[in-house]
Amino acid sequence: MIWIKNRVFSQRLRNSIHHYFEHPWFLWTAQAERLVDLRDEEMVLREDDALGELPEELQYESLSDLHDQIVEHMQGLLIAYRENNRPIDLSLVLKEQLENYPLSHHFDVARIIVDQAVRLGMANDDLSGIYPDWQAINKRGAEVQAHVIDKY
Repeated sequence: MIWIKNRVFSQRLRNSIHHYFEHPWFLWTAQAERLVDLRDEEMVLREDDALGELPEELQYESLSDLHDQIVEHMQGLLIAYRENNRPIDLSLVLKEQLENYPLSHHFDVARIIVDQAVRLGMANDDLSGIYPDWQAINKRGAEVQAHVIDKY
């Protein structure tokens, strides 16, 4: 069983609520059935205000490209397991991969790695009912609790 303790979602939610408290008239003048659409309308307005081009290092990287890169890395780990019988330490994989991506991608990277790990195999320790220790995976305080994958 894999648990990820990440503050990204709660941070995004706090920022969203904080933004709307700065402009409460948006909520007062909107119709009740249109409250759900406020975020979509706001994104359209923000896109209209954007001018110029982003530098190359800030260009959007599609999620499918990110997924393909991570899958390729995980396949390399699986090959290393088959050749050297070396188990996959998911917390180490997460930590190494998160160092390669900006903070804005960490949630997606972690989700893709966990999804791939579930497909790869399981840990013998999962059957014992013992929970692994929490291990830090980035400098922002995100932690993961995962056994070493050693059964395929």
